[in-house]
Amino acid sequence: MLKKISLLKELASKIGRKKAYELLEMVEGSEAFIAEVKITKAGIESKKEEIMLKDNQKIVLEYIED
Repeated sequence: MLKKISLLKELASKIGRKKAYELLEMVEGSEAFIAEVKITKAGIESKKEEIMLKDNQKIVLEYIED
């Protein structure tokens, strides 16, 4: 549970609370998915991060670091 809370806080800081909760709802099930989130601007280098949740679940974040 603590891992999910820290993951949710990390996602919320990057994509917003509502979107983070939507992703968390997907995580609760055991269906396979890859959620890809991109927050970028032209000409600005973004950071890419992959978060493995279960064997068949992954979130890929590409975002601009503050």
